[in-house]
Amino acid sequence: MDNIPSIDEFIETSNQRLMEAGAKAAEAAFGVVSWLGVIVGGFVFLLAFILVKKNWIVLAMITIGLMMMAIVLASILAARAKAATLRATYEREIAPAIEQFFGSQAIGWQEFERYARQTLPEDAPLCISLKIPLGRTQP
Repeated sequence: MDNIPSIDEFIETSNQRLMEAGAKAAEAAFGVVSWLGVIVGGFVFLLAFILVKKNWIVLAMITIGLMMMAIVLASILAARAKAATLRATYEREIAPAIEQFFGSQAIGWQEFERYARQTLPEDAPLCISLKIPLGRTQP
């Protein structure tokens, strides 16, 4: 059990890489969808302004509705982008690094997962990603 500190450090580093990748993807998706929402919202607002003949109450309600829809859509797409990026980063970078780590340590998947669940919170990206089957077999 003298290799637990290096396992803990590896687990923390892997989780941190997943968190950073997910945060970047979510921020990018939210930003893009927000700008698209502003562009579409501006177009709809302009169209409503022309058609409604300057009824400010209706325009205000349309604007608030558009803003709420844009925020909801941006949030949903940001969450989806984050989940997809977490999965891709785990499969592309983290899982191979874990396999490589097994070569330098006398540890298997089950023991690694147990250490990860002890070290990290339950909702940590690495703990969630460890539930993704990668075609590996566990004894």
